[in-house]
This record gives sequence, C-alpha cells and structure tokens, in this order.
Amino acid sequence: MKVSDRIAMSVGMLDIAYVAWTTFAIARGALGLKSPNFGAPFSEFEIVVNLCVYLAMAACGAALVLRCHSLSWLNYLLLPVRILLVIPTLYPVFALLTALGVVISIRHELVLLLLSEFVRCIFVFLWDRTWRERLNATKGARGI
Repeated sequence: MKVSDRIAMSVGMLDIAYVAWTTFAIARGALGLKSPNFGAPFSEFEIVVNLCVYLAMAACGAALVLRCHSLSWLNYLLLPVRILLVIPTLYPVFALLTALGVVISIRHELVLLLLSEFVRCIFVFLWDRTWRERLNATKGARGI
C-alpha cells in the first residue's frame, strides 16, 4: 500500500469520526443529556440539508477509507459546504488547540480552514490522477 493510500484512508477516517462525533452529540442532546447549544430550532429544510451533508461526508470518508476512486468527486462537491458551514477536515487540531487553551484569532482559524480544505482537494485530485495513471500503465503493459 502506497503512502498516498494511507493518507487518503486517514483523511477518510477523520470524516467518519467527525460525522460519528456530531451524531453522538446530537443524539445526546435529543435525549436531554447536557444538550449542546445549537441555537434556535431547525426548520425541516435545514434538518434535511444537514442530514444530506452528513451523509455525503460519511460516504466521502468511507470512499477514501475503502480507496474507492469513483467517489472522489464528492470531495470537490463538499469543499464549499465545508467552508460555508465551517466543517474542517482537521477538526481534531481545532479541538486540541481549544482544549489546551490556545487562543487563535478568527482570521488564523479561517486561514487554517481554507488551507486545509484546499490541500485536501489537491491531495485527492493528485491521488486519483496517480491511481488512474497506474491503472492505464497496467492496462498498457497487458496489451488491453
């Protein structure tokens, strides 16, 4: 297994972990156990949109973990959603900094968010392109 495949799997596991963590927090709030403050109640439309986003993130993460290149387009589709909804790929870094009491300005957080998401998309693009090139080279070597 190539290093790029391991990185892709790690990024996919971060997505799955984020969806699981958020789902657990929402379920805990629905059960009345120290509900996180999500603000005003969501309308039905917002609930459906959020559900679709989290399902797409879980599918994207599973595709990366399983190294399913046919779903790499989901990363590009989720890029604006991740930026608009501030859902960073590197959420453990943000959580760790907060837990350690490190105060970062909003500008620096936004720069880190934008940088991490663009690097993610560039990585997935290069990972997918390299895989396709290896696949074509294998087919060419077989004479297919």
